[in-house]
Amino acid sequence: MTLDIRGSIKNTKLSTNPYVVFEEIISNAIDSFLIRTHEDRSVRNLFIEIRVEFSPSDLLRDGEAMTVSCKDNGCGFGDEQLKAFLTKDTSYKDDLPISGIGQCKGAGRIQYFHHFAALSIDSTFRRGSSIVRRQMSYSELQKQIDYDDFQSSVGHEEDIGTLIQLMQFRDTTRARIAHGETLSHLFSAPVLKERMLVAFLQRLVSLERRLGDFEFEFRTTHWEAEDQVETLRHSDLPIVTAASFVQVEERDPHSGDTFGTFQTFKLSHYQLDASIYDLPENAIAFCAKSSPVRNITPRYLRTRTEQNSPVGGFHHIVLIESEFLDGHVNEQRDNFDSIPDNIPSGDMFSDATLSYASIYEAIDPIIDSMVTPADWKKENVLNEISDQFGISEAMLVDTSTRIIYGEPAKSVVERVLKKYQERVIDETAEIYSLKEEILKAEPDSDEYRKKIDQISWKYTSSLRNFDMANLSQLIVRRAAIVEILTLACKKNLAMQTVAAGIRRKDEQIIHNIFFPMRKDSQGVSDHDIWLLSEEYHYYDYIASDIPLANIKWNDGEAIFESDVDQKFRELLARRVDDNCGKRPDIALFSKEGSAIIVEFKAPGVSTDEHIGDLTEYAHLLAAKSGGKLRKFYGYLIGDTVNNLRLGGGWTPFPTGNGWFQSSTLMDPATRAPLGETYFEILHFSDVIDRAKKRIGVYQQKLNLNFGPTI
Repeated sequence: MTLDIRGSIKNTKLSTNPYVVFEEIISNAIDSFLIRTHEDRSVRNLFIEIRVEFSPSDLLRDGEAMTVSCKDNGCGFGDEQLKAFLTKDTSYKDDLPISGIGQCKGAGRIQYFHHFAALSIDSTFRRGSSIVRRQMSYSELQKQIDYDDFQSSVGHEEDIGTLIQLMQFRDTTRARIAHGETLSHLFSAPVLKERMLVAFLQRLVSLERRLGDFEFEFRTTHWEAEDQVETLRHSDLPIVTAASFVQVEERDPHSGDTFGTFQTFKLSHYQLDASIYDLPENAIAFCAKSSPVRNITPRYLRTRTEQNSPVGGFHHIVLIESEFLDGHVNEQRDNFDSIPDNIPSGDMFSDATLSYASIYEAIDPIIDSMVTPADWKKENVLNEISDQFGISEAMLVDTSTRIIYGEPAKSVVERVLKKYQERVIDETAEIYSLKEEILKAEPDSDEYRKKIDQISWKYTSSLRNFDMANLSQLIVRRAAIVEILTLACKKNLAMQTVAAGIRRKDEQIIHNIFFPMRKDSQGVSDHDIWLLSEEYHYYDYIASDIPLANIKWNDGEAIFESDVDQKFRELLARRVDDNCGKRPDIALFSKEGSAIIVEFKAPGVSTDEHIGDLTEYAHLLAAKSGGKLRKFYGYLIGDTVNNLRLGGGWTPFPTGNGWFQSSTLMDPATRAPLGETYFEILHFSDVIDRAKKRIGVYQQKLNLNFGPTI
């Protein structure tokens, strides 16, 4: 019998769990005690002593060397145990008729050699009526450990048990698991007690009657500090707060169809009073053989603060167990093999019948109810989702999207929209496939009309998903535009922070939010003139601070006379404000003979000083269009107005801060009517409020049961 150390290290990966060595030696000690008490009922209480000694790694004492030892009162290294130790892929424990034994592949002890370059075993066991002491020492100069490396002598009954010492901690391993922490901090006695409580909690609770008044003593010594001693006792074990079972249905990995078979998962929740248990963090984990393997705490407690702090005054430990997980744990016991995130569709090489997605779908609601603080309100997140993004509770239900404690509203919205997008993609692909089949079918065949019926029903059933996805994108985008406009009007955008002496560009920033400056609708289709009115999206032409003489109808006919821009320059030359020398900020035109003039005033500029601009613009546009334009709508938008300077023709709106005026546009000399005008003086806040209400109208008109409008 031989254990090939070099080959085993080569073929077994280093575990990512920094405490794997301690978990392995304690797990083996528990197994050894169960084996001993199966035949010897006189031994009642398990005792394990863990010693960690830190010494200087060099003469300068700049680093730490570490030695670990474990002494137990188990059955010792008898002949069967020695045979199992020397066999890498052993099934020794699997065949023992003793419940609670940690079944495994026998690869855990290879982690000893990954971490340490030297090992010694001093064990005493009973062989019939005799007591035998068995000893062995190993250093990395040896390639393997043989049966003959163990020396036997006469032992004493009171010494039955095993002492394992691990020496010469490897620097290569230190770099991979310590992450800059000192070994004396990472493996201090208090930390070891806390970590082992979590690691063995489920197993100790299930075995508590068979382990008696057990004690795990953790003792650390350091050349520059006092010894630390911590003891984990039977009395330290908490009571299970709640236990739940869920069924997860298996699926065919090739077709995705269900089998009608299920895997059972058990969830054990321990709620530990933070005033009694000083744990470093909460723990939610998938387990194998009653021991945590895959930490999933960040899925439920999103921030590092939540993960490392009591929630509602309690530390939470949630352990998920299943025979399915036991069968898929990897050799290093730090993850699971062959469990995909999702069941791949049509993958002929996959044999996965469960995915993490299907498991999470079953366990998420239960874990959320276990760890969510009592004062957390889902309604607050729902309101934020609706107010900021236009996503309703109906959409959450429709996509089976849950609001999870600690998850930001944006993340919930992304999950909703992703599900709608996936639906649209899948259904579009199906519709396309049906169309392809129709093209191949014969019009006079029954199959042809059957395919027509199928595609009709498929397309009809898909409309809701298409509409929901498109509406969601529209509302999310518009909500973002409204938020940006709000910030710009309050001068709170990052780009509006300028140094003293630098000219501000607040008006230009606001202008560009509505429509890009020095562009027109022939070159730009992505704009936000809807902020003023939905119908303006459909005007034939929109000009944003560009020459008006260049504007033509689709038939190539110019709207204005060629000197229109020169006349505007003459008109504006008399002005001394920031708009001096510019055309109207935004002008919209329709073939029906209407024009909309939009003028922005920077925050703090009084709009009442520019009332006459709208009338002058209207006169000039009417004159230079040769009668093509006869209806003129004007908007003067800012945040300040002196009501006392407004004439009697202005009427305040019933709500908001705006004013409006309508009148006939008269030639100043002949008094002949040139057209009609309708002007509004608006505050930016009124424009924002109107925009928010229009988003709400979208929700209502599509008969979608949304929550509060934004």
